Amino acid sequence: MNLPQPYTVGELRAGPPCCDPQPHLSVRGLGVSHGGRSVLDDVSLDIHRGCVTALIGPSGCGKTSFLSALNRMTDLIPGARVRGQVLLGGQDVYAPGTDTRLLRQRVGSIFQRPNPFPLSIRRNLELPLREHGLRNRAELADRVERALRDAGLWDEVGDRLDAPALALSGGQQQRLCIARAIALGPEVLLMDEPCSALDPIASAAVEDLIARLRGQYTVVIVTHNLAQARRIANYAAFFWLRERVGKLIEFGRAQRLFEQPADALTAAYVGGLRG
Repeated sequence: MNLPQPYTVGELRAGPPCCDPQPHLSVRGLGVSHGGRSVLDDVSLDIHRGCVTALIGPSGCGKTSFLSALNRMTDLIPGARVRGQVLLGGQDVYAPGTDTRLLRQRVGSIFQRPNPFPLSIRRNLELPLREHGLRNRAELADRVERALRDAGLWDEVGDRLDAPALALSGGQQQRLCIARAIALGPEVLLMDEPCSALDPIASAAVEDLIARLRGQYTVVIVTHNLAQARRIANYAAFFWLRERVGKLIEFGRAQRLFEQPADALTAAYVGGLRG
């Protein structure tokens, strides 16, 4: 199997205004229920190619359910049901016959807490590559180095690739998990509060990495840190609970949503009056 080739750092485009305002993922009428109880209802928006889209709102308003539905991680949750459409490059990811393994290669996930394998740094990246059919040692080494460079880790770990991944700091572990996703050559990276379990210095390193990935990957990030969302996001989506069901209240350019929100509830939340 020929894996997609990741971009190199030199191919990154700069800055929030420079991402491509073309839909990469189109969500139409998305709803999610768990055990028959609706947790998210009727969400429609476009996630633009090469941009960072921040999902904001209080806990329990459906942000993580929305994120999980984009690459069908909801399939792994007993009792979860999804309705509506998620179009990736115009193809419905919920269509019958969809290869979910390939889908999750194209749309990778990074979770709240770092979850490196209890293996060496090198093996953490080689293992998923081997599972997708890559066997050539030289190519494996090249993909490992490129992923670690793109994740900003090569200078820190390049001389100790056979050291245990679990011996890395929390921030390094999270960047290793991002490198592991990058190694497979994804188009989209889904990040569920990737900085929430980290100290401020490690959090800043991961945030800087996300900013560098803008333009190279389409990034969707759940964050409760509004200052972080302001700094890194091109677009923002504000979710809220209505009648105990998560709803999309407002979506648009991040600067506009934070500075001139169209909805009074959004204004109250970003102004610190609600939430």
